[in-house]
Amino acid sequence: MSRYTMTLLGLLFMAAFGIFFGVEIASRGMERIQGPFPAHGYTQPPVPTTVPTQTSVRTPPPSTAPGAGIGKGQGGGAPTVTPLPPIGAGGPAVGAGDSGINKLGNGIGDLLSGMAQGTIRTVVGIFDGIVN
Repeated sequence: MSRYTMTLLGLLFMAAFGIFFGVEIASRGMERIQGPFPAHGYTQPPVPTTVPTQTSVRTPPPSTAPGAGIGKGQGGGAPTVTPLPPIGAGGPAVGAGDSGINKLGNGIGDLLSGMAQGTIRTVVGIFDGIVN
C-alpha cells in the first residue's frame, strides 16, 4: 500500500476511535447525572409537574392556668389544620444564576461541540473525496 493510503487509514482509525470513545465518555457522564438508561429502548413516562398541596395539623398547647381543665377533661378541643406555603415560594432557588464554573462548563461544551462538528465534516469530506 502506498504511504497516502496508510496515512488515510490511520486518520480514519483515529477519528473512529475518538468518536466512539467520546460517545462512551458522554454516556457514562449522563448515567452518573441522570441514572442508568433503560435497556429496552424506550423511556419512562414523564414525572407529573404538579405539586400536591401540603397541610399540617397543629393542636393548641394545653392550658397551664391553675384550675384549667378540671371537670372538662384534657385536650382543649379539636385540632386546627393550617396549610403550609407551597414549595419554592420563599424566593430564588439556591444556586440560581450563572456562576463561574457554569460559564466555564458551557464554554468547554461549546468548544467540544464545535470540534465534533468540524471532525464530522472532515470525515464526511474524506469519504466524499474517496467516493468521487
